[in-house]
Amino acid sequence: AQAGLGAVMSKKKKKRDESSSSSEEPPEKKRKAAASSDSSSSGGKKKTKKKDKKKVKKPEKKEKKDKKEKKKEKRQTVELDIPAPPPGILRVTYSQEESGPLGLKFSAGCPPIVLAVHKDSPAEAKGVPLNCTVGWVNGVELLKRNTEVVMGMMRKRPVVIDFKPTGWRPEAEIKAEEKEKKERERATKQAEADMARERQALDAKHKEEEARMKAQIAENERLDAEIQQRRGERYEAFLAAQKQAIDEYNGRLRNDDPELLRKGYNLLNGKVGCSVEGGKPIPLKFVAIHKDCAWEYAENGRLVIPDLIGVSSKARDPTDVW
Repeated sequence: AQAGLGAVMSKKKKKRDESSSSSEEPPEKKRKAAASSDSSSSGGKKKTKKKDKKKVKKPEKKEKKDKKEKKKEKRQTVELDIPAPPPGILRVTYSQEESGPLGLKFSAGCPPIVLAVHKDSPAEAKGVPLNCTVGWVNGVELLKRNTEVVMGMMRKRPVVIDFKPTGWRPEAEIKAEEKEKKERERATKQAEADMARERQALDAKHKEEEARMKAQIAENERLDAEIQQRRGERYEAFLAAQKQAIDEYNGRLRNDDPELLRKGYNLLNGKVGCSVEGGKPIPLKFVAIHKDCAWEYAENGRLVIPDLIGVSSKARDPTDVW
């Protein structure tokens, strides 16, 4: 059994050795085999290509040429490391082979304006419009301080020129202007709303003030009417009290002795140094009762104030009590 097992193992070992030797072929043989296979395949391809070339038409060749030129321009642009132009800008690329004139006539000043596009020129083929301006050359913006340097870059090839159409403005500037316009409109609306609120507040204040003034005027009129009424009542009371005093005074006069009244009159109107008739004194009231000696006297139903010495006014104080 052991002998049979050993024989089997030796056979397996021989097989492994043969497979390893076949895999370890020299590299030269491999290269030759690969070359022969490539030559056989390439020969087949060449035959098919020749057949296809016969069928290709001229317009397809032109399209391929245009694509190649575009790829070349892109490659040259990438080589110059120029960023993409802003929206609305026309980018024109002159390749290394286009060493002749641009085909454009520029105006003086900065930025130069395209005044003319020469016929059958590269500029016409690239679709450069009239009245556009040069914005950037090889990615460098054209400014007054670098006009000579940037315009001089157009003489070299390759060159990339970015043209600004008439009336072109940067998108950021347009957005900023629109934003500013919206802000102004919003501020205007806000100001109008604030002014309307202030106007309403002022109108309400004026109405309130007007109502207060009307109420004050009505109150003043009521107070004036009340004062006038009180004055009228007081005056009527004063007249009634005056009439009552006159009546009482006249009543006292009627009840007094007529002889004493006569003696008092004669004494008042007599000569200086005269005395009472009969030599007997009489009460002072029979002298002061006459109007020539009285502070006030009744005449035609009203009190009269005579012109007294030292009196500057005849106005009577209704609050005086006599």
